[in-house]
Amino acid sequence: MNSADGVSSGMEFDDVILRIGRELSEGTLLVVDRGFGELLEASVGMQALLDFGAVGVVALEETEKEVAIPTLAAVGHGSFSQVVVCCSNVLKNVMRYIVEVARVVSPYTKHVTVISNISEAAHHEACPREYGEHCYGDIERNILVNVIEACQNIGQSVQEDLVVRVKFVDIPCMMVGSHAFVFPRDGAASFLVDEYSDNTDDDVHVKVTVNAHSLASVSRILDVQPEAFCVGPLAESVGRAMSFIPAHDSSHGRRAAFVIVDRSLDTATASEYSDYFIHRMLSQSKTCLETSSHVCPSLFHPSDPSSQSYLDFLMSKTHKEALLFIRKWLKEAIRESKLKFSGRMRPGAVSAEDLQALSAVLYQDPDASLKHASILQIAEIACACLTETSDAQGNWVELQKAEEVAKLSAEDGPDGLVALIRDELMAAGRGTPPPHGIFASMQHLIIGCYWIKTNPSYYSVQQSDVLSAAQQSILGEALSESSAACILRWKQNFDNVSQKIKKEIPWLSNDLINQIVESAEEGDELQTLLQPFSQKVIGTICSLPAQYDLNAQERGPRENSLILRLLDDVISGRHVPSMKHIGTSIAGLLKSGLGRIGLQHHHPGEYETVVLFVLGGITPHEISHVRSYCDHMVAEYHAQEKKMPQIVLGGSSLLAQPSLTLTSMFA
Repeated sequence: MNSADGVSSGMEFDDVILRIGRELSEGTLLVVDRGFGELLEASVGMQALLDFGAVGVVALEETEKEVAIPTLAAVGHGSFSQVVVCCSNVLKNVMRYIVEVARVVSPYTKHVTVISNISEAAHHEACPREYGEHCYGDIERNILVNVIEACQNIGQSVQEDLVVRVKFVDIPCMMVGSHAFVFPRDGAASFLVDEYSDNTDDDVHVKVTVNAHSLASVSRILDVQPEAFCVGPLAESVGRAMSFIPAHDSSHGRRAAFVIVDRSLDTATASEYSDYFIHRMLSQSKTCLETSSHVCPSLFHPSDPSSQSYLDFLMSKTHKEALLFIRKWLKEAIRESKLKFSGRMRPGAVSAEDLQALSAVLYQDPDASLKHASILQIAEIACACLTETSDAQGNWVELQKAEEVAKLSAEDGPDGLVALIRDELMAAGRGTPPPHGIFASMQHLIIGCYWIKTNPSYYSVQQSDVLSAAQQSILGEALSESSAACILRWKQNFDNVSQKIKKEIPWLSNDLINQIVESAEEGDELQTLLQPFSQKVIGTICSLPAQYDLNAQERGPRENSLILRLLDDVISGRHVPSMKHIGTSIAGLLKSGLGRIGLQHHHPGEYETVVLFVLGGITPHEISHVRSYCDHMVAEYHAQEKKMPQIVLGGSSLLAQPSLTLTSMFA
């Protein structure tokens, strides 16, 4: 985030789009899964593939629905030359969809191509880079056999010369600005804060493996040789998996430190409702292909050379500052296009009506609307932020204020925080103000516990959890009582009470929710049933901050971001006790081994490039924090006539909505 050229030039989607584009002949039907749909929407958009010659784009996951099958076959009136399926998931997880697509289109074409950036073959011994393009032969034969069997089961004929090909491409990243990237939420590389969820060991193993290979793909895109520095148990697992992947040999001999950190070590920052415009913007972004994922919109417009710079500039701006700049850019675009706007606006405030009126002037001129397409798109999103300022859990501004109250209570120590959370839970149970609800109270507990733990006045306390057993018991009882009261009220007021419970109390298992909905238990009986689950969630939240120690005694609670602390330690060359160096090359393995016996020690700050990757996702305001920090550090390095390492921030997903963090912890 500190160089003018950025890294986006090396991490753009162009190579991937061109690779797919070469597979598209005139009349191609394109079928994409949700993750790949996110990637396309976040880069150049679906239209780019249609321009390559595709006759239509269909969502892969929809192909099992009866209504989608005739639609699939009817695209282009069945006159397509081939079908190309693009997957961002482990192939075995979407194999049934692929087989169904091939079966449905077999009467119309004999060419089916599967393009995947995640597959078992690519993640074990049969990597195309090492073993050639035919290493997918077994997968291709398996798909073909399954298609023939599916056709025979329903008496459908299949073309004798049906050809199925499987090809591998490096996983492309969704760029959030020029120096930050994420993987798609619905792709296999997505890894939410699920260390404490009910995922099986196999699920975790697959995600660890996929992330290791995804980071190897990033090293190839950046043209660097990676060395892993890990903070947290899951990060160490990914680092060890990277050591078994053939390391990329940089054409320029460049090495990069891949600092991998567990999101579960700081769930507080990811739970906050920040005042950064980019945070609100991404939380309001439209979903693509009916997914629950929030993606950074594509601002790439060939007619607007400054399109990429707008998002970078807005990264470090507050909501109010960004709106003023957007209005200013619209006015400048109108003057530059020699158009006229006669309306009057308040100097220090921006409304959705202001932005809509200015945009309407530009839209009247086709040339002006094309030239300034990117700023018009930003203005459209800004209008959405002004008219829809709510997260899934309530009003954004009100939740911001409630967070500040939680921090102030935490300043008084554990007793003050416990009193606040208990009062909030009791109010939620009664259905009286403050109307934040059970879910928001648990977010406040996460933030408050972290706020206490990063305060030097309380850091000297040697207990493993922020709150004592007695304090946790008080909150557990309050949570059980409040949850029981809310559930009884929801049963009377909501038709789909199961969905309401799952949204507001995500730590309850599906089996328990079904039991609660079907039973007639009330009051004390329901509270007793909920007690163990309530106590578990309180204990989990209170234990989270205790796992993280990055020179916490040197900073006050105002700098409570894990990402910023870790980056500052790396850039400043400070020793991080909890960081482990895991070599991913022969040289790296030798050096990390020598370091363990005290002969040589490596520090990530010694590398020209530092990739800080959060396993579990990053938030838009963390990207903004890092951007501001790097801008500040560049000035310091320049004054000392020193060169600052190039910083690249990445995450396994984009945590656009603060409520997503708590939900994913117990999903």
